[in-house]
Amino acid sequence: MRVVRGLLSELAGLFVGDAVTAVALVVWIAAAALLLPHLRGMAGGITLFFGNSAILLWSVGAAAKRKPR
Repeated sequence: MRVVRGLLSELAGLFVGDAVTAVALVVWIAAAALLLPHLRGMAGGITLFFGNSAILLWSVGAAAKRKPR
């Protein structure tokens, strides 16, 4: 039972471990939802993809600076 509880805890930590990243992604997706109807073709998808990628790369960089090696 401890193993299952530990596994579920780690899994939940993947999604709620960094609140700033989660909020930034939600804000970006909401902003993109307002912007996307005004873009043509694949520009909306590309905008959403690169925005999310930038936020996730920033999050990984910030986490790497916080963790001791």
